[in-house]
Amino acid sequence: DTRPYRMKGLQSENIKVYEVDAAGTQSQKKSAVQKLQQRGIIGDVVSKFAPCDISSQSWMECLIDKGFDQSLPTFVIWEGVSMYLTLPVIQSTLKLVADRGGKT
Repeated sequence: DTRPYRMKGLQSENIKVYEVDAAGTQSQKKSAVQKLQQRGIIGDVVSKFAPCDISSQSWMECLIDKGFDQSLPTFVIWEGVSMYLTLPVIQSTLKLVADRGGKT
């Protein structure tokens, strides 16, 4: 998905974009994003890729390991993921987002 690269509001050096996904998927994504940016098809959003197997790892810990600051307001886009996960993983993910309350 290239949603963050297509959202004009995210094309700012003041906004940090993190992508959480499996390491293999991210490797392919980095290459595709670079090619699309070089062709001017998508914007120049700077993403930090946080490799993570969210079925067995805490995606929040994966983000923190890449410099994510939990004290900052956060907007979460979670698309095209849930169909690959078990119900308990989906529930724990949504709970983690909900527990952040006004911080997210």
